[in-house]
Amino acid sequence: MQGFIKLKQVVDSLDCGVMLLNATLKVIYINEWIYKRADIHPHQTDNSHLLEAFPELKSTRFYDCCVDAVKLHLQSFLSNSFNPSPLPLYDPNSVGNELYRLQQSITIKSRDIGDETYCEVVISDVTASVIKECWLKRLANAYREESLTRKLEQTQLSRIIDNTADAILVFTHTGAIELANSSAEDLFGYTREEFEHVHLNDLLSKDQIKQNASVYDRIMLYLNRALDNDQNLNLPPVATSLSSKDGRKVPVEIKFSTSKADERINIITVIRDRTNEIESERIFRESENRFKTLAKIAPVGIFRTDSNGVVRYANETWLQVTGCKHTDLHQLTWHDIIENEERDQVRQRWHKSKSNKLGFNEEFCLRTHEKTNKKTWVIGNLMAEYDVYKNIIGFVGTFTDITQQRLNQEEIERMAYFDALTGLANRRYFKSNLDRQIKLSKRSQGMFALMALDLNGFKSINDTFGHDAGDKVLVEVAKRLTACVRESNVISRIGGDEFNILVSDYDQPKDLIHISKRILDSIKAPIDVGNDEVSVSTSIGITIYPGDAQSPEQLIKNADLALYSAKENKRAFFEFFNPTMNEKAEATMLLEKQVRVALDEDQFEIYYQPIIAAESGEICRAEALVRWRHPDNGLLLPAEFIAPLERCRIIHEFGLEIIRKVGEFSKELSDIKKLSGDFRISINMSPAQFLEPHFTEKFNACQKEVQFDWRKIEVEVTEKSFISNAKHADKVMLELQSYGVSFALDDFGLGYASLTHLTTLPIGLVKIDRAFIASMNNNPKNRDIVLAIIEATQRLGCAVAAEGVESEEQKLFLERSGCDLLQGFLIAKPMPQSQFLDFVDDKHSTVVSIKNAK
Repeated sequence: MQGFIKLKQVVDSLDCGVMLLNATLKVIYINEWIYKRADIHPHQTDNSHLLEAFPELKSTRFYDCCVDAVKLHLQSFLSNSFNPSPLPLYDPNSVGNELYRLQQSITIKSRDIGDETYCEVVISDVTASVIKECWLKRLANAYREESLTRKLEQTQLSRIIDNTADAILVFTHTGAIELANSSAEDLFGYTREEFEHVHLNDLLSKDQIKQNASVYDRIMLYLNRALDNDQNLNLPPVATSLSSKDGRKVPVEIKFSTSKADERINIITVIRDRTNEIESERIFRESENRFKTLAKIAPVGIFRTDSNGVVRYANETWLQVTGCKHTDLHQLTWHDIIENEERDQVRQRWHKSKSNKLGFNEEFCLRTHEKTNKKTWVIGNLMAEYDVYKNIIGFVGTFTDITQQRLNQEEIERMAYFDALTGLANRRYFKSNLDRQIKLSKRSQGMFALMALDLNGFKSINDTFGHDAGDKVLVEVAKRLTACVRESNVISRIGGDEFNILVSDYDQPKDLIHISKRILDSIKAPIDVGNDEVSVSTSIGITIYPGDAQSPEQLIKNADLALYSAKENKRAFFEFFNPTMNEKAEATMLLEKQVRVALDEDQFEIYYQPIIAAESGEICRAEALVRWRHPDNGLLLPAEFIAPLERCRIIHEFGLEIIRKVGEFSKELSDIKKLSGDFRISINMSPAQFLEPHFTEKFNACQKEVQFDWRKIEVEVTEKSFISNAKHADKVMLELQSYGVSFALDDFGLGYASLTHLTTLPIGLVKIDRAFIASMNNNPKNRDIVLAIIEATQRLGCAVAAEGVESEEQKLFLERSGCDLLQGFLIAKPMPQSQFLDFVDDKHSTVVSIKNAK
């Protein structure tokens, strides 16, 4: 044990590092030399794996060599050249400082002790040797580079001299030319051989000598003084003229210097040809004069600045626009005259455009004019001016006065945001104001109300009294609305007879009720439209932010839903929005979506209800009735889907499809001998279909496609089909009548029930509404009405059909009253196509039996 301690002391005293690892590369021993230079302690490495003690060694050549030593018994030497400083060892006085990391030479070999194999690592500090080696290499490289540099400099200097744009001539102390470059040859026309026989006096222009002898004498005096006193010339460049070989005068600028070689002084002249420069100066002067002339007469303000933006020149227009004086020039930058609020931002954008080398174009407001006390708006344009080295030397700019354009633009914007007729805000202003009101209420946690209004009866005023009268009504309504609310409430005309009101200053919902009642009372008062007085009323829908909704779209939707509810329930009234309205609207939208699918998937079926002759009992007509085979709700009647079809604007497509199917069935029935010769199928047409501009052409296209007999089709219309546009209805009916189509007037007795239509329109059949038939047994007046309709209609040459016949008593009365046709559940219910054919067979047999019995 004592021997081991002595051995450890010896190893610890070595001036190198020693490390012993076992076969698994666990640290067995590290000497003191390593501990000091790695700044670690024995307890950090004892019995630790090599990579735990020195994580930096992972995936290094050092680690691989240690593995090779214990596994393959290979010895490795890691030199500093290929494996620099693998271990984190430092100068003991600067541990951790990478500048003092030791350069290492490492020997790694295996050592067998007993039955065990160990890895022995010996590390030597070769930092001093490496530093010495580096310095020697640097000295050698520096010497070699200096030698090469001198040769290169001489070569480059020769090339530079020979290829420089300026002419270079080197004179001896006698004035003879010792050296000339290529530019000198080009400038003066002499070859280098010829220059050897040329003297300085030969180059000086004779006229120059005569006319400006002082220049020549001064040059010669300076040259002689420099040669005599062995000193460098301190002569500024001299502008003069020199003569070329062919006698041409060349304007030049000459720079003088001296050099001394082999105790001999030479005079070096650099001669710059000023021909192009003089021409450029001439062109620049002419351009400058033109610029100032144009600037004087230009209608825009023109100015010039230095590189910092200080104004150096400005024309009179610029001074007038900015309100500056001539004395302000050279003192103000162009952006000093911008209004304070936006000056810094404009200046920053200008500096950014400078750095990006882009032109600057900006609209801004100038300081308030001292004389007029008005603000001036301008468009400023600035472009940089550059010298030959692409450096900015200043800016040229313009100020265009756009004050009047701004005022015009503001007027246009006012027109864009306000209704020209009433002076109220328009739809665009309303939407932007609604957005602002929502943001304001959100910040203040307040609430406001949106009222949607439209006028009841306005269309009839336009139709009866003309659009001028309608305009007067709108103007008067706008005045009355304005008088009903506070000035802070915004009233907007959304379009036509629709208005919106934003009410932001109320305390309780009852305040909105008071406002609504005040509006209703005000609007219903008569309005003078010239020679007449008219009256309108209004309906109001109200929604409240944030209780009902928080988005502008939903608020508008809610107000419209409340308005529609008010119009449906009670005209000239108001209603507050409630969620059930939304549910109803969503249900309506769902139904509209479903009817689209139904049309695409052919879910509509046609049922046929027989119509018989009252006298003979024969089937002479059948009414085509559409049913919707709904996948969830079963068979639906037209009252549940016609309105959605009209809202979806597919009623026309739907109607044409029904015409095709009825036409095909009509063709099939034409071959059945059991039906009377004048048998027809009647098709119901809604007013929307009938009043469609190209209805006749589309009906005709269906006939050509299916090839049905026109005479077998009867079109049922209601009075609504021609009340709104009798002229169009008359045209359609006459065109279709010319093809052979007959017409029946359905639901007669309701609505206007005007007999005039029977005299003016080609109607062959009148169908008495089922409401009269159903109640005539209990109501003698209705019985009298039915008799009157039958008698009056037949006198006008029309046949009469009774709808809704459901009892024998009704049937018997109608037969005795002379009614021509009977239709109702007593006769037969509406039935599918196949059942209708069976009904025809049964009915025919019955009629034949009755006839035979008679």
